Amino acid sequence: MKYLLDSNIVIYYLNGDESIANFIEKTKPYLLSL
Repeated sequence: MKYLLDSNIVIYYLNGDESIANFIEKTKPYLLSL
């Protein structure tokens, strides 16, 4: 779960109004780049 350390990812994760689908869509490019 190292990607959670990325500050932007953490913000998305902690922001309650972000749905899981939106969270996945926003983090997918970052995860694929690892």
